[in-house]
Formats: sequence, C-alpha cells, structure tokens
Amino acid sequence: MEDILDVYRRPHDPKRPLVCLDETNRQLTLETRPSIATKPTLDAGGVEFYESEDCSNQARTIFFAI
Repeated sequence: MEDILDVYRRPHDPKRPLVCLDETNRQLTLETRPSIATKPTLDAGGVEFYESEDCSNQARTIFFAI
C-alpha cells in the first residue's frame, strides 16, 4: 500500500499524467409493491420498521476515472 501511496506523492508531470481508476458493483432492484409500515415491537425502542419487497433487475459494474 505504501508503494501505491508514493505514486500520489510524485510531482506533477504533464508527460505522465496521474490517472486514478476504481470500480464498484451494484445490483439494480425494482420495487414490486409500496413499502408497508409494520407495528413497532417492545424491543424496538421506538424505531420504525418497514416491510418491502423488491425484485432483482440486473447488476452493473461502475468504473470511476479521475
């Protein structure tokens, strides 16, 4: 990791620009029905709970470049 961090400390060189690339995966979902508020339970401490149902739509890989 230290080797990678050293790359970011290099002085700016227009002939060798620093390009950062990262990626992440996300699953896309569709709600199949509206959320329903559930009754609070005694151990919930006043926190609201919602029941929902979703359907897997697809997955995407997102790439970031700076």
